[in-house]
Amino acid sequence: MSNPSRLLEQPSAFETVPDALVGAIVGRRESLLAADMTAHADAVRKAFAGRRILVVGAAGSIGAATVRAICALRPAYLALVDISENALADLVRRLRASDLTVPDGFSTSVVAAGTPGFARYFAAEGPFDLTMNFAALKHVRSERDPYSLMRLLETNVLATDQLVELVRQHSGRLFSVSSDKAVHPASLMGASKRWMELLLADGRVHATSARFANVAFSAGSLLHAFRDRLLARQPLGAPSDVSRYFISHREAAELCILAAALGAPGEVFVPRLSAERDLLAMTEAARRVLAYCGLEPELHDDEESAKASCALRAERPTAWPCVFAPSDTAGEKPIEELSYPDEPLDESRLTAVSVAGIAPAAPERLRAARDGLAALQAAPEWRKPDIVRLVADVVPQLAHVESARSLDAKL
Repeated sequence: MSNPSRLLEQPSAFETVPDALVGAIVGRRESLLAADMTAHADAVRKAFAGRRILVVGAAGSIGAATVRAICALRPAYLALVDISENALADLVRRLRASDLTVPDGFSTSVVAAGTPGFARYFAAEGPFDLTMNFAALKHVRSERDPYSLMRLLETNVLATDQLVELVRQHSGRLFSVSSDKAVHPASLMGASKRWMELLLADGRVHATSARFANVAFSAGSLLHAFRDRLLARQPLGAPSDVSRYFISHREAAELCILAAALGAPGEVFVPRLSAERDLLAMTEAARRVLAYCGLEPELHDDEESAKASCALRAERPTAWPCVFAPSDTAGEKPIEELSYPDEPLDESRLTAVSVAGIAPAAPERLRAARDGLAALQAAPEWRKPDIVRLVADVVPQLAHVESARSLDAKL
């Protein structure tokens, strides 16, 4: 019997949907990183236990999962920062109501990285042994116009640059999360993450990173949208020519913990996934979500006919309207990559993680790019082509193609 309300069954502490559904997407019941977390438990505890930890972007999907993992490692002081006061308050309530031990030294603040207020916060509340940065604009659709694009660069690039400098001034280590979209980026979002990686490898501080696959059912993701559309009795839409790698929230948190604890300066930790075993078509992901609810896809050629489907109003539907069509918007690659072919990868240190070494960019090149971005910010008019040219100068791997069609125009 079909039952979309199964999506509301109680998940584990790390996930946002039932564990069985996460397992159906990632293809694993146990964390990919379980063996590595066990093998390096002493080093991880040494990096976190009794330490002063700052988490920036703490209330987002990955930040919140990592905060839960950090609590189990018994830091002496845990400071959480996020620009969403509602999400931050909800995170604190969940922590207090859980079986986790919230450290006696604990604080939260609603302040934005990259601003003068954050610099004052960091100086007053620090020093921190470790700063973990999850603040990011992660959607390809954020490059829709020069205003959203500038905000993306302010968050993903300029705020990271400020964090590097603050950590340099006040001591400690830095971790900042990257993305698989940073490899041969087709989007300006991906290029901003590659720019971020170059900043982390510029030698100013001990900084590490991790490139994610897609985190299953993370806030704002397409899988998260599938869940919401089913609960709202609305049709699903997915690109028919796009496949992705997926990891769970627990795996994402553990990847960040390992990178922060074990990484040498300028290293990026990458989950070791294979195309044969782990790559999943987005249409197949939709089918698996539907199957979990006891439903089959009811295929439609256009959004209007999907929205008119009788299945949406049936008391006990057996099928669900879906629109599966080729991607026709900018910034989407058919398959994401986790590393560059010429990037040195160390596969000897961990069982399920490869460690990439980032070749640092010339400091003067990074300074010139930062100054160029500041000049564009100060210009009386913001033009997207000017911003794209600047990003392409610092990230020559960018393969950006403009499209008149935006993701905002699609289901």
